[in-house]
Amino acid sequence: MAQCSSFSSRLYSYGTNGGKDPSMDPAYLATLSTQCPQSGASQPVAMDPVTPNTFDTNYYANVAANRGLLASDQALLADNSTAAQVLGYTTSPGTFQTDFASAMVAMGAIGVLTGNQGTIRTNCRVVG
Repeated sequence: MAQCSSFSSRLYSYGTNGGKDPSMDPAYLATLSTQCPQSGASQPVAMDPVTPNTFDTNYYANVAANRGLLASDQALLADNSTAAQVLGYTTSPGTFQTDFASAMVAMGAIGVLTGNQGTIRTNCRVVG
């Protein structure tokens, strides 16, 4: 899920001309505009509107179809390497599951800082 405020610039004030993000699927853009009116509503929107409560590869299918909710999602197609990975995951759910499991194991091996070794953020977007 993402709050409307996290992506509303793609709907109403994208780029120097302040229009709609041209990289977005027009039908998806219209749907998002009804869910997040320009008046500033900040409700949560599913990152995957097709299967929002299922752990599957539909997120990648959405990105491949220019329906990435966040700009960072859609940017995955801008690089040949990440675009190939996105497209690969849409056609090979097993590869995604294997890669995801490996990534979770690797993340679990990251050392946790304790005591005064690290910083606890009260706002994840702000360091310090």
